[in-house]
Amino acid sequence: MKDISTLSKELISKLAVVYSHAVYNFGIDPVKASEKKQRKIRKWISRQYRELEQELFKNADIFLNKKSDTEFLLFLKECLNFEEQLAKKKEEKIETDFAAFDAITKYALKKLLTQEFWPYIKFVGNDIQIVVDSISALNISAFEITLTFKNAENVPKGKEYFYCKNTYFELRKDGKFYFCGEIEDPEEEKDINFSLAFESVKAEIKIYNSCSNLLFWGNPWEILQAASLGIKMKFDLSANYCNEKEKELLPLVEEIAALEYREYFTETLKQKSFSFNTLKGLAVKYNYKKVKVLLERLEKNNPDSYKFYEIGRKLISILCLRQYEPLWREIYNKITESQKEYPSKTEYLCNKQLLADVRKNIQKYMELKGYKGTYPDFVKYGKLKGLHLE
Repeated sequence: MKDISTLSKELISKLAVVYSHAVYNFGIDPVKASEKKQRKIRKWISRQYRELEQELFKNADIFLNKKSDTEFLLFLKECLNFEEQLAKKKEEKIETDFAAFDAITKYALKKLLTQEFWPYIKFVGNDIQIVVDSISALNISAFEITLTFKNAENVPKGKEYFYCKNTYFELRKDGKFYFCGEIEDPEEEKDINFSLAFESVKAEIKIYNSCSNLLFWGNPWEILQAASLGIKMKFDLSANYCNEKEKELLPLVEEIAALEYREYFTETLKQKSFSFNTLKGLAVKYNYKKVKVLLERLEKNNPDSYKFYEIGRKLISILCLRQYEPLWREIYNKITESQKEYPSKTEYLCNKQLLADVRKNIQKYMELKGYKGTYPDFVKYGKLKGLHLE
């Protein structure tokens, strides 16, 4: 077996992704599969990751035919285990070195380590500020954490949104904290090591309306899932960040979010006590027998499996149909009601008068064009002419 210690961390990380993808696609831990199944999985990996295979020829002989399928898959799993252990050690080090700091600060620091790109940095005197969103990639703005690093030194400048890797935090003997790693400079085509020093760090959290900024989602259920995930993440950070209505909805939003974002609920879904009882209750209320059956099938499948994903996709496609509107409309009304006390991110950051003027102008323009409704929801009925209304 090839010793993975001879491979770069970047390559190990890529191989870990390969194995995770295989587990997800086949719904089974490949090393525990039958010989026939392992052969199928290996062929699938070779087809899906041809470019990575070529890269591996230069670093390892694991893709060569002389290696058995079991050896091949064990090698990939070893890479996954290494990646998971590395991530765990980084988190443990944050818990140790930043033991005197509150949970929000430690959460945000861990979150910062998962970002692939160098963040935008705001300079405030000798300090710097970095914003960590709940899940910016999914445009879910349930909350936002601003990290203020006190008396920061050696701050990389002009590198915003450059790819960064091998990042970690540590407390050194000089009593200072350090944020270290590498930034890929696309112009110079080389990696730049950085070691950002700071004396202390504090976090400030802003809570937003979880239903805002969701207008781009494609169907009703996607809106429910995104808003539900925002509420669930807020609760996991601290129950103090949720109001009583959100706490009452927690079982429901957890079930809704788990259908799509199960990577955030893997351990929860694997618990024997977990079920989709709340959603099943709603299905019974509206006599949606097919929905109830699919939810029961989900409960019987491994959440890591492709089968779980497949059933979940089928369930969501059904729930988005017009005939099931009473169910998702009831959920939507409950979630939006729970968010009324929070401002949207736009309302918090934008000048109130400017925002009011812009929305007023949009309202007038839409009405001039024959649309009815109130910002931001407008509708116009008429005959379609190509992709435009007559």
